[in-house]
Amino acid sequence: MSVNFSLSMSDLVLIKEFAEAFGKDDKETIKKILFENGMDTNAEIEEVVCTHRNLQGKVVTCSRFEGIERSDPEWLKNPACSWDARVAACDDPHLRIQLGAMGKQANFTGSLIDHMKKHSKVKEDI
Repeated sequence: MSVNFSLSMSDLVLIKEFAEAFGKDDKETIKKILFENGMDTNAEIEEVVCTHRNLQGKVVTCSRFEGIERSDPEWLKNPACSWDARVAACDDPHLRIQLGAMGKQANFTGSLIDHMKKHSKVKEDI
């Protein structure tokens, strides 16, 4: 099972080596950096111009690389690996279903903190 994955040009240009490689149209270095950042470079990668939210949380309109997230053991151990990729890599189908359901459960922490602030049970610096 594969997981859709994208990397925004607005994030990638913050990597000096990527910016230089992109300026020189150095496809091998670009491919290496995409791989290092979680893109499966053996699968098809498409460069698409669209409006999206980058890793900095900003809404941007620029190119992004779209493809499939890596699923090799090295990437699955990386903290940047997505929850969906870890679930998809699980060999046990019953566990995969349970993990998938857990990942979709709502997290009401923000709402709870707001509620508690209104009732003075939480410091304001949270």
